[in-house]
Amino acid sequence: MSIRPQPLPWSRSNDLVEILDEPVVLPSLCPDCGGDGYLDSINLARETKAQTCKACGTRWESRID
Repeated sequence: MSIRPQPLPWSRSNDLVEILDEPVVLPSLCPDCGGDGYLDSINLARETKAQTCKACGTRWESRID
């Protein structure tokens, strides 16, 4: 009788899973200095994203593309 060991429930899977149906929300460039922005929050009801500039600290809100 042969026994195949089962993976532990908390072990990581090495399978690559691609989800192409989900939208991706990326930060945009700062409207003042052109620096990189980062996302503070995403409002799905209003379809907007709040962002802050890493370089100058400007905060702005824009529509989700």
